[in-house]
Amino acid sequence: MTTNTSLIKASGLTFLLYVALSVVCSIVLTGIWQRGVDTSTLTTEQLMLMAETAPFIKTGSAIIGIVSAVVCAFILSLKRTVGGYRPAIYFAAMLVLYGAISIALHPEHTLIQQAAKVLMPFPLCLLGAWLAHRFAPALSASPNAVNG
Repeated sequence: MTTNTSLIKASGLTFLLYVALSVVCSIVLTGIWQRGVDTSTLTTEQLMLMAETAPFIKTGSAIIGIVSAVVCAFILSLKRTVGGYRPAIYFAAMLVLYGAISIALHPEHTLIQQAAKVLMPFPLCLLGAWLAHRFAPALSASPNAVNG
C-alpha cells in the first residue's frame, strides 16, 4: 500500500472520528440546553426553532467543531510518524468538503459562519498537527505511553 493511500485511509477514519465526536458532544450540548428550557408548553417545531436561534447552542457548536478538529488532527498526526503535516492537510481538505456541503444544506447561517466552515479547517488541523509534533517526544518518553 502506498503512503498516499495509507494517509487517505487514516484521514478518512479520522474524519469519521470527527463526525462521531461532534455528534456525541452536540447531543450532550442540546441536553444541557434543554434542562434550562421549559419544554412542557412547547411543540416539537417550536423547540427546534428555539434551538436553532439559541446563542448557547450556536456558541457551543462552534466550540465543539473547533476542539474536535484540533483533537482529531492531533490524534492523526500523533499516530502518523511519516509525512510531517500532510496527514493534517488531507484531514483538513475533508473538513473543507464537509463544510461546503454544510453551506449548501444550511444557507440560513450567517456569512461569518459560512466562511468559517471552509476557512478554519486548515489552521485548526495544522494547529493539531503542530501540537502532536511538539508533544510527541514527551509522550513517547513517558513511562505510561502506549505504543501504537
